[in-house]
Amino acid sequence: MYGISEKAIPPPIQEAARREGNTGALLVQLLEQRLDNVVYRMGFATTRRFARQLVTHGHILVNGKRVDIPSYRVQAGSKVEVIEKNLKKQSANCSRDRSYGANRHRSLGRRRKR
Repeated sequence: MYGISEKAIPPPIQEAARREGNTGALLVQLLEQRLDNVVYRMGFATTRRFARQLVTHGHILVNGKRVDIPSYRVQAGSKVEVIEKNLKKQSANCSRDRSYGANRHRSLGRRRKR
């Protein structure tokens, strides 16, 4: 659901287990604080994958500083913003790639077996 790899799962689980309270609820809270998830929830990206791409390509500023780590934990009250000129170019590339991928089977002449 959060689009993180199997390798990235243990650290938040261990952190949630260390804290006092309901481990499951704390784990969800930690996952919601990830920068890639915050970018997705704020509507800067249409999917979590695209949000992760925006972060890794350096299009996101947190409190005025460029952050390119998707697992960066955003604190309450932090200012998250997008570098606008980069976003327009990136979203155009993403939509072009997405449309190519969706219609690729037609261009290659593949048909579904019945």
